[in-house]
Amino acid sequence: MKPTPKPAPDALELLHQTLYDGHPDRLAGLEQARLEDELGRRVRSLREAAGLTQAQLARRLGVAPGFVADLEEAAIETNYLLWLQRVAAVVSKRVQIRCVPLRRQLQTA
Repeated sequence: MKPTPKPAPDALELLHQTLYDGHPDRLAGLEQARLEDELGRRVRSLREAAGLTQAQLARRLGVAPGFVADLEEAAIETNYLLWLQRVAAVVSKRVQIRCVPLRRQLQTA
């Protein structure tokens, strides 16, 4: 019986190998972007669960509605953890941080 050939790596894996393997600075930037994206999603989730529009949340935070939109999209350079804490306080929540094992598989964007 003929041995089964290994499957070819998928495009995402090849891209990751090309752009990030051997480049810890790039990998750190990717992880930072993923963290900011996750925090932005949490801001949106908190806002939506509280039944607030971006404009309503912005008023409560004392910022422009565009800032809230940018925060939710991780489209600005800011202290996302600080803003997540402020949003949580507005909707009577608190932020809890925990560490989890690293994922070894590549994530899609």
